[in-house]
Amino acid sequence: MRIGAAFHFVRFAGLGLAGFAFLSAPVAEARPVPATEASEGLGSPFPSSVDGLSIGNAHLVATSGEGGRLYRGMRPRRPNEYAELKKLGVNRVVIFKNFVRGQERELGEERRQLERLGLAPDAIVHLPMPWKDVRNYAETCGFVTAGLAELEKSFRAKEGAAYFHCTVGEDRTGLLAGLVRQLSEGWDVERAFREEMCRWGFAEGNPRKPPHVAQAVRKDLVPLYLKLSWAIERGQLRFDPKVEASPVESIHGAACAEDPEKSPEYRAFARKWQRKLVCATERPGP
Repeated sequence: MRIGAAFHFVRFAGLGLAGFAFLSAPVAEARPVPATEASEGLGSPFPSSVDGLSIGNAHLVATSGEGGRLYRGMRPRRPNEYAELKKLGVNRVVIFKNFVRGQERELGEERRQLERLGLAPDAIVHLPMPWKDVRNYAETCGFVTAGLAELEKSFRAKEGAAYFHCTVGEDRTGLLAGLVRQLSEGWDVERAFREEMCRWGFAEGNPRKPPHVAQAVRKDLVPLYLKLSWAIERGQLRFDPKVEASPVESIHGAACAEDPEKSPEYRAFARKWQRKLVCATERPGP
């Protein structure tokens, strides 16, 4: 892939997103994390594959020609984890999760920790993406495209780094990372699903995940992944090496304008891939 290529949302009715350049990021191997190293509360069995970053399930997804980097992972919880993000050069954080009642303090604490490290308030972006009960396509599609728009800001900056997470960095985080792999490297739907999403715990990719959680993810997030992959297939979201990076104008575009569920063409596309989108259930470790 050539340096200087750009990630581009096709303009639609005056709306659009022009984007960022990528170089291929390596696919790291999954290794087990000892129980003694697991973060308190909900956690992922996958350790970090990023040198100098101890946050669970943290991995490099892509690197831009300008030197910008995109990392994914679990929610940072400890002071040393926040300090590691700063040392890594992270200058933007996307919190890609909704909060149930009583969890508002968690969001506030993360903001305070990041602001203490010098991140500007507008570089700490919360998008209330659900992991289940996805009812409104336009809304959830908007969260995904908004996440990409925020990541684009750091990727166009020289030496910038962005970090995005949900709770354990597996399902919502995996959805966004899988789409980035398709757009930045031309991976097809199945490869991005298996090598970027399943590899780091999406749905049954983490066999320790409670079955009802994996089932809910499969029911709600896999169809959303397919619909946005269909948008890539149609050119509504595309990787265009001829488009130079330009300021973000809107988080919405043709991809979110209409739920493709009733489209015969989309249904044929979904049938082609749906049976292939099943994660292996091999345990990542003791």
